[in-house]
Amino acid sequence: MTETTNEEKEKFIEKIKENRSKYLVLGQVHPLIFQRFKEIANEMYEGHYGFTLKYLLDIHDGICKSNHEEIYMALEEITSKIAMLETRITNTKPKDEKKIRTNLKGQEVKLI
Repeated sequence: MTETTNEEKEKFIEKIKENRSKYLVLGQVHPLIFQRFKEIANEMYEGHYGFTLKYLLDIHDGICKSNHEEIYMALEEITSKIAMLETRITNTKPKDEKKIRTNLKGQEVKLI
């Protein structure tokens, strides 16, 4: 019986070696990080780890838009609009304000 079990173990190890490139093995990962990875996989790709890994790599490489990039684009647009308004304000010359007041009789009085 030990010979068959050893043969079975060897066959099993050979199968693993053949299929090694087909599977992803995550080792030395903190349990909380792995749990978060599984949550992302379940939320976005119905538990498919390969697509989840691809998504994370795309974000890392900057190919895929993340929410942060959209926020940065909106901030840049707001910044440019503020700069445009500031230039409009500085370009408009203030009117010469004449110091005029009215007295109790309703007459205009110029202040010096």
